[in-house]
Amino acid sequence: ISPFAMGLAIAVFAVFKSIRWPTWIGRLAVFLGPSMFAVYLYHAEVEGRDVVAKLANLLINHFGIPCFVSQLIIGLSLFVGCIVMDVVLRRFPYRSVAWGLSRCAFLIWEKKGVG
Repeated sequence: ISPFAMGLAIAVFAVFKSIRWPTWIGRLAVFLGPSMFAVYLYHAEVEGRDVVAKLANLLINHFGIPCFVSQLIIGLSLFVGCIVMDVVLRRFPYRSVAWGLSRCAFLIWEKKGVG
């Protein structure tokens, strides 16, 4: 990491730390925090990045949507989708939802010939 990037990160942290946030922002952050792990996992996997790239190409080439707008649509859809999945996991009995998701993941894994 360059010294400039390190200094910039410290400066940005100091600015955000000094802001007096309203309490509703704290509650929103606590509510959305667990959902962000799913967003990370989606971006960390090669298949997730491939899906995003294919969707972007489809929106840009087939529908003629500008690149920035297509990335905005995909990003918001991914963000909202991960939040919805996380809220579903929080609301319903964990075992039944977890079993269904693990079964779907196993079938996809098996179809790829990995397992």
